Amino acid sequence: MPSAAGIGLDINRQAVAMARHNAARLGLAPRAEFRQHDFTTGLAAFGQFDVILSNPPYIPRDEIAELAPDVRLYDPMPALDGGEDGLALWRGLMPQLASALATDGAAFVEVGAGQDAAVSDIAAAAGLSVAGHFADLAGITRCLQFVNKV
Repeated sequence: MPSAAGIGLDINRQAVAMARHNAARLGLAPRAEFRQHDFTTGLAAFGQFDVILSNPPYIPRDEIAELAPDVRLYDPMPALDGGEDGLALWRGLMPQLASALATDGAAFVEVGAGQDAAVSDIAAAAGLSVAGHFADLAGITRCLQFVNKV
């Protein structure tokens, strides 16, 4: 999509720097902007988006110790910790997605195993409707597509 442009947000300064580096290495820097930002506040200030992709922290806090070592030992804790029930960040993110999503836009979010119904309920309360469910190779829903309610 040579005419597409995007903005990448991450709360981690080092992740933003790496994304900038990768975009430059791939020749995408003129079309890509990266900012350190908390996605649960002020997302609409960046404009209206046709497509939003998000992978927020969704692991319940007490399950983090059980994750595979290559995840648990190397991913930053804020990238994993979804609060007591794994849904804490969703409660802040969904209203932000609804406010920043263009009328005909779509948001795609990664969810934890078994979280699709709860995340869908949080999204509905924020004014979003589920438009699609996408499963991983094991048949577990891992991605939900949302659109603004009409």
